[in-house]
Amino acid sequence: MLLDDVTKPIFVYDEGEVVGYAFCQITEAKDDRLLQDRKSLYIDDLCVDEAVRGRHIGKALFDFVCGYAKSIGCHAVTLNVWAGNDAALHFYQSMGMVPQKTGMEIGINND
Repeated sequence: MLLDDVTKPIFVYDEGEVVGYAFCQITEAKDDRLLQDRKSLYIDDLCVDEAVRGRHIGKALFDFVCGYAKSIGCHAVTLNVWAGNDAALHFYQSMGMVPQKTGMEIGINND
């Protein structure tokens, strides 16, 4: 069950009902021949109910996730933002995040 997996913490912002959440995953490279030892917390999904956006709930969740990551010895917090989601990109940049890499694709027509 997802709620029992300690490597996939879930954080919620509750105001009598859940109005925001962050689904995360702890990733760790250790004793790898090619990679430096590194522990990070990946934000798989951070969402705030549209009805309460603008009240800094996303910032509160993001700050909490970063504090949690620090408390468990992570080197970084990472996430992906879909191309074209300019609002999310701006939000994460305002939180101090910077690009780590660019993923690209080309569609293949299978006719």
